[in-house]
Amino acid sequence: MDTTESKTPATTPEEEDQTIAQLDGALGEWRTRLDDLKVQLDLAAMDAKDHLSEQITMAQNACLAARSRLLGSHSVDADLKAVSEDVKRVLHDLKQAYEAVSDVVRRSHS
Repeated sequence: MDTTESKTPATTPEEEDQTIAQLDGALGEWRTRLDDLKVQLDLAAMDAKDHLSEQITMAQNACLAARSRLLGSHSVDADLKAVSEDVKRVLHDLKQAYEAVSDVVRRSHS
């Protein structure tokens, strides 16, 4: 009766320990790399948040300035058509800025 067993070379306890140590070291290196990457991602998110916050503040200021100019056009005999066109441009820019920030926020939550 022919019984064929797959034979693996016998390893010594020292070789097993060495293999375990090597693999554990490789896993540790990857853990460190992933931790570093997470820190970089957190820093990038903070930078993006700061940048987006600045953009929102600028957009809010533009909105306030446009509204002030529009409401002031009644009291200073300004050209309402010109003011109206400026306000429409600001509204268009605000819409684009709002959508861009919303897209970034939406992508960061998915």
